[in-house]
Order: sequence, then structure tokens, then C-alpha cells
Amino acid sequence: MSHFTHHPAASHDLVVIGGGSGGLAAAKAAARLGASVVLIEQAELGGTCVNRGCTPKKLMWKAASHQQGLREMESVSLTDVPSFDFATLRRRSDAKIDKLNHHFEEELEQAGVRLLRGRAEVGEAGQIHAGGEVFQPGKLLLATGARPRMLDIPGGELAATSDDVFGWDDLPARLLIIGGGYIGCEFASIFAAFGSEVHLMTDGERLLDQFHAPAVDCVQAGLNKQGVNLGFGIKPTQIDFNGTMFKVSFDDGSIQYADRVIAAIGRIPNTDQLGPGLQGIKCVKSGALAIDTKFQTSIPGIYAIGDAADRLPLTPVATRDGACFAAQHFGDNADQIDLNLVATSAYTLPPISQVGRLEADHDDGETISNLSSDVLDDGTAAHSFFAAAFSDNVLNGVALINHAGPDMIAPFAALIASGATAEDIAAATGIHPSFGEETVGR
Repeated sequence: MSHFTHHPAASHDLVVIGGGSGGLAAAKAAARLGASVVLIEQAELGGTCVNRGCTPKKLMWKAASHQQGLREMESVSLTDVPSFDFATLRRRSDAKIDKLNHHFEEELEQAGVRLLRGRAEVGEAGQIHAGGEVFQPGKLLLATGARPRMLDIPGGELAATSDDVFGWDDLPARLLIIGGGYIGCEFASIFAAFGSEVHLMTDGERLLDQFHAPAVDCVQAGLNKQGVNLGFGIKPTQIDFNGTMFKVSFDDGSIQYADRVIAAIGRIPNTDQLGPGLQGIKCVKSGALAIDTKFQTSIPGIYAIGDAADRLPLTPVATRDGACFAAQHFGDNADQIDLNLVATSAYTLPPISQVGRLEADHDDGETISNLSSDVLDDGTAAHSFFAAAFSDNVLNGVALINHAGPDMIAPFAALIASGATAEDIAAATGIHPSFGEETVGR
């Protein structure tokens, strides 16, 4: 029996729980298609990406890129590197995020979406309780995102997460990062560029296991060049803090000391505290909700997108899926995007970007282009890298490393989608001298 106080339920076509990229896209698109929509959000609009992820990280990466570039230019002509103020960067980042939050609120209002601030809970009868109100939606969309995974060891709560890092006002002299995925590698590269002594430890045998192995080798070489100390195949067992310094013990008997510790060991979908109405809902191993091609969960009338759903946990996917959901259920229908055509980047210095399939176990062809070189040969930055995989002479995947990589990778997704052949790519001619000319005309 439900423990909720009984209130008359308001009827709406759609209730969206979560105002991140996916929830915002779905709510606005559905409202523009004529649906009555309520969006419930207990924190800032924009979700992880805008507030504690992509946006502040990209601003931080940009500053780190400039800082490293200035330092590397000493080998060419620059003799006096300007000072860097980390606190000023944080304030400017906060101002940018605040502006985006207000922009999202205005967009919802213009689309006719009602925004309700508060924590939502799904009742046993499918009613949504939030802010003292009760809703009985025609459809419920869960877009609740994910949160950082904590270290499950004694003292694990002492480690900062990515959420915490964007609130720092000062740079740690010595930084220890645990985890070799996107977040760990990005922070390692960024803070090394800022001048911190960085140590990155992972229980895996390689970094960035989602990316093409030869490209990751170049990322690792770049981190080494930045002075990042890497450790593989070890796990932390305990964290202690004496009020000044962190002491981290590992399962191989080694000990690391640091001014700050970051746990970058993945994220957990926010699907475990949404109320009794979701009891028994089917989840995959990660905790994300299992969905079908219409974003339907195992409970009729309840749908999921974004990091809460079993899809790629990337902002562009959440945004596209939100619009797709609205079209499927309130418009003229639409198909889910092909995840094989979703490009991704890790913002190391320089970034690594990839789309499609490159590894041997996913591809029946071979990688016919595998370039690693310092194009301008000026002694700056890490080597650029380009690899293209073909299956039956048709482009199957691309990986590249270059400062312009995140801007370059999307057109390769379009080439894969269009069935471009090796001859099609060889027919193009790039600008000289540039990294781009190394990706075509071969």
C-alpha cells in the first residue's frame, strides 16, 4: 500500500524526471508537438554535462591547452610564460554555467513546458509525487542521469570526484588520480599542463579501453611527455588523510602521497532511488534501465533516455534520443540513431577522437592507414595520429589524435554512413601543411 498522502492527480501527456540534455530535448520537442508536459528537476538545469562535465571541462581544457602551448613555445621563441590563476578560471566557468542555466529555463517557458523544482518519486500506482503535487502522466520519461562512482575501500569517501574538481579554487601541487578512463586521462593531462605533479593509477592494463589501441599508445606517450606518472594493474586499498596530506595504499604494497586524490572510476545511473513504483524494473549490469527501440522500459508507460538508459552515456546521444522519443510518441515517428555513427572524444592534450569500428574483433577488413607523426616538426605537443579501417573497401571506422580532432571526426561519421570507399577518400586533397592532408589523398 502506498505511503503517500492522497492528493488529486493532475493529468498530463508527459512527465519528464530530469532536466539534463536528454530531458530538456524531450520536454521541449514534445511540447512543440502539442503535448502537455511537466519537467521535474531537483538541481540545476543542464544536468552533468553543463554543470559538472563537458562545459566546465572544455573551458578547463582550453585554458590548459593554452598554458601548455605557451610553455612548449619556449623551445621556439617565447621566453616568459604568463602566470595562470586557477581561481579566476573557476569563476569564469561558473558564470558561463549560470548563463546556460537561465537560458534553458527560458527555452522551456517558450516551448510551453511547465518546470517544477523538487525531488520526484514514482508511487506504486504510477503517480508522480513532487513538490507537494501529484501527477498522473500518460507517459513517464526517466532522464535522471548518473552520478560518480565512489571508491568502495576504507577512506574511499575522502577522494574527490569529478563533481568536486570543478569547485576547486586552487591547484594541487601533487595530484593522484585513480582510474584510466575518459575522466582520469582528461584530468591527468589538464592538471599536468597547469603545472601539477600528476600520478595516474589504474587497475587495467591500458588506458581508454574504449578507443583504438594504437591511438591510445600515442595518448600514453603524450601523457608521459607531459610528465604524468602512470601505474597499471594496481588497485587502491585504503585512503588516509592527516589534515594536510593524503596517503593512498595499493594492493601491490606501494604507497602514494598527494595533496588531492580524484576517484575517476566511472558513473552509476540514477535509477535506484526513484520510488516504489519502479520496483522490479529491468536493469542491465551497469544499473542502467533496459529499453527497447521506443525507449520503453520493462514497465508499460515508463520510458528512459540519457545516462539512466542502456545507451551510450554521451550528451549528443541523450539530446538526439530526447528528440527521437518525442517524435515517436507525439509526432510522426522516428528511428533511434545508429550508435556506430556516434563520434566520441577524450580531451587529453591533444584530444583523441574516434567513430565507427576499428578493432580486429569488430572488423573483417584491415587498417590500411596508420599514421603517427609530428606534422609540423616544431617540437611542440604530442604526435598526431590517424587510422582508418575498411571492410570490403568501405570505410568502417576512424581514430585520430590532433588538437582539431573533435571538430574533424564528425565528417568521418558522415562518410561511414554514406558508404565511402578508400578511393572516395583518396580522391580528396587537403591543405598543406596540415594534419588534414594526412587523412585524405592516400
